[in-house]
Amino acid sequence: MLIICNGTFKSGSTWLHVIICEILKIKKIKIINTKEKYTNNIYGPTTIVESKLSDFLKTEDYSRYNYVTKSHFYKKSTLRRNYDDSVKFIFIHRDLKDAIVSHYYHIKQKYYVRLKFNTYFNLIGRYKAYEIAEINNMYLYYFNSNQIFSYEDLLLSFDDNVRAISTQLSLGNLSDEEILGIKKQTSINSMRDQLEKGESTYYSTVKRNKSRLIRKGKSGDWRNHFKSQHLEDIYRIENGKFSIFNKLVYIFIFSLRRIIFRIE
Repeated sequence: MLIICNGTFKSGSTWLHVIICEILKIKKIKIINTKEKYTNNIYGPTTIVESKLSDFLKTEDYSRYNYVTKSHFYKKSTLRRNYDDSVKFIFIHRDLKDAIVSHYYHIKQKYYVRLKFNTYFNLIGRYKAYEIAEINNMYLYYFNSNQIFSYEDLLLSFDDNVRAISTQLSLGNLSDEEILGIKKQTSINSMRDQLEKGESTYYSTVKRNKSRLIRKGKSGDWRNHFKSQHLEDIYRIENGKFSIFNKLVYIFIFSLRRIIFRIE
């Protein structure tokens, strides 16, 4: 089977991927290394980029062998495609406001820039929020709700949600002891420790202080950053009220950037 751990940027897809990898270890599922031609970074967890997914499905025997990739697939052509039962999409969704705060710190810490949240939000954040909202709406439209897991629900009810993920992957139930082991291995401290020791493939393009990119692992941090004007803007975006001018700015900032720099 091919397991695709999918989510918008800063939605918790790294955490989802770690959890699924731990489930696979417990179930003794052997994962095959994906060929280099399907990725743009052989050292990272994204083993199949979106532009190579069709080639992978045509060429590789994923019904016989097992593969897993962490991804941010967003194209309508990818999401609306009919997949056979051997392709397992698992999504993670996060409160839009917390995702924006996480993106804010990602930019600050990865690029070492001093940037106030209000400046970030007006120049970048509101457009990122539009992108995330649009992609999440496509996830909800093209996939079943039992394939989509909530970051907040995982925090509140880790055991039940991890069991549900295992069931969705047709891997059966997990014991209390196995769940406890997964919780320990996928904790914020454990993930940071693995990054610092070089035992993790996440953020492989970052040269130093990778562990800083894994933040609090909590929900509700937006309350420490959002003002009333930010909240009003987010609510408009979530309700599909984004002007044509703003959409053009979004295309210029994000869509053209992806095309020019071949970002996947």
